[in-house]
Parts: sequence; structure tokens; C-alpha cells
Amino acid sequence: MKLWSHEREHRVFAQGSPFVAVKVKELVFGINTEPRQSELLTAIAKKFCPGIAVRQLARADIETGELDEYEI
Repeated sequence: MKLWSHEREHRVFAQGSPFVAVKVKELVFGINTEPRQSELLTAIAKKFCPGIAVRQLARADIETGELDEYEI
């Protein structure tokens, strides 16, 4: 998977409600994410989205521009 490829992004503008129901499919942590932060956010994400994929980028991913996918 190309790291810097165009993302499929959706934006929503809503009136009358501060929340929009979304289904999160993947959570990707950058190379400088503190382990405590990624552990906490992973636990929260998996509680609310049990099937979510969680990944951690490595320095090599940045250098090559390719994402070696692995789950946390």
C-alpha cells in the first residue's frame, strides 16, 4: 500500500446535531506516537469498533513510501 496515496475521505456538515454516525475501519498511528497513547486509543477503538484494524507506522515505512502493514 502506498503511504502517500490519495485517501478516500468524506466530510460531513450537519446542522442541529454535534455528532454524525460513522463507521471507523482503521486507526493508523504515526512513528512518534507514544506507546501509552496508542494503547489507550486502541483499547477505546476496539471497545466501540470491535473489527477495527489498528496499525503502527515504522521509520522504514516513511523512508520507502510503502506501508508494511502489521497489526498492533
